[in-house]
Amino acid sequence: MGNNTLIRATIIVLICLTLFTIVMMVMVGPNSIINQEKEKYNQTHVEERTEDKSNDNVVIVNNN
Repeated sequence: MGNNTLIRATIIVLICLTLFTIVMMVMVGPNSIINQEKEKYNQTHVEERTEDKSNDNVVIVNNN
């Protein structure tokens, strides 16, 4: 492996790692696309979440 080949390989690996890091930050970061979609879903499906919580408070008494 020549000196030029090693330098090229190192540069290519660094570029790939940089691009991968940027893509992952956009997809999974704190202000990411996935988190924004989760928030939109939670805002539009409030009724379903409140129905689930109200059903948890039901007490059933058995008189045997």
